Amino acid sequence: MLKKIITLMLLCLIAFGCFACTPPNHFDYDNLKKGVTKVELIKCAESEEQSVYYPRKSSNVSNNKYIPFKFENMEIVETLAEEKVDDFLRIYSEIRFLYAEEEMNMPEGWCVRLVFEDAFHVISLDVNFVGIFTSEGLHIQRMGSETIPEEYRDILVNNFFETQI
Repeated sequence: MLKKIITLMLLCLIAFGCFACTPPNHFDYDNLKKGVTKVELIKCAESEEQSVYYPRKSSNVSNNKYIPFKFENMEIVETLAEEKVDDFLRIYSEIRFLYAEEEMNMPEGWCVRLVFEDAFHVISLDVNFVGIFTSEGLHIQRMGSETIPEEYRDILVNNFFETQI
């Protein structure tokens, strides 16, 4: 009897470890395919405002002031060719973002920007930042992610864009 209880507890522990630790998948391929109008490789300049980290878990989250996206700090390096967008979105929808304890206030360095009709999504490949903005640059959702692994730079940029980073 004790052996069965220990086996059952071990199976529950394994199941919990497998499913509870899996990061969420935020982007459904079908929704991306319907909504994304273009995919851009952008470079965001550093600024004093961007370099401020905000803790995600704070007793006073309302005091965290999220500044609007600074379009003047963004340079569009390349727009992905239409025939490559579908393949790009398939891979992009598989990314599972790991939430960071702290996140940048704004993206810096190399980023990928998915443009929707009335919003855009930015993932920084250089710093802890993933966010969704209105087309005017106001925050819709902060997703602050752990640093994107180096292989995503290759998967998302070097395999699809002419510009290599």
